[in-house]
Amino acid sequence: MPLLRTAILCMFALSFSTSLYAIDVASKHTFGAFSIGGVYSQIASENTGLNNAGEYQSKRGGVLFGLKRGVVFKEKYLLSLYIDGTAGREHKNGLFSFALGAQGGFRLFGGRLLTLIGGGFGVSNLATSLSEQYNIYGYHAKLELFIDITKGYGLSIGYMYGFNYESKPTLPKHFDTSSIMLAFSFYDFNI
Repeated sequence: MPLLRTAILCMFALSFSTSLYAIDVASKHTFGAFSIGGVYSQIASENTGLNNAGEYQSKRGGVLFGLKRGVVFKEKYLLSLYIDGTAGREHKNGLFSFALGAQGGFRLFGGRLLTLIGGGFGVSNLATSLSEQYNIYGYHAKLELFIDITKGYGLSIGYMYGFNYESKPTLPKHFDTSSIMLAFSFYDFNI
């Protein structure tokens, strides 16, 4: 990670004015984005009945894929819809999740930095030792920061927290989920 941070700082230090590191100017009123990266998720609950201890806790990693489509107001205000999916191979049942939602945000420092906050609905699975598949679903909040490195290409860092996720009636109705996301992203403000 120190090498990655140093490389990013060097790119910013070279020049903000050259065409190679130019900011993607919002020439139209809509935008689209694509992200691919990694996610680290944690799901926890008490008194589940899924194991002898009664508590459920799972920490898993996977691949993240995301699409975004939105509108730009006054060249700096953003409103978008997103769809995210994750997949991983850890544990018996692996990791999968799917999320839909909306975000609002700002283009800061002339578009070099995007900040987004929003929420939506998500579905995920539980990693259990049982042969039966258990899924959970509920609402979540999402924070995201995008750093433009060159012409719309950059790094996205995000956090998503799902609250009061529910499952089958045989399980408790409260699962807390949290995910940290790191992805390479491309934002196009010319569509």
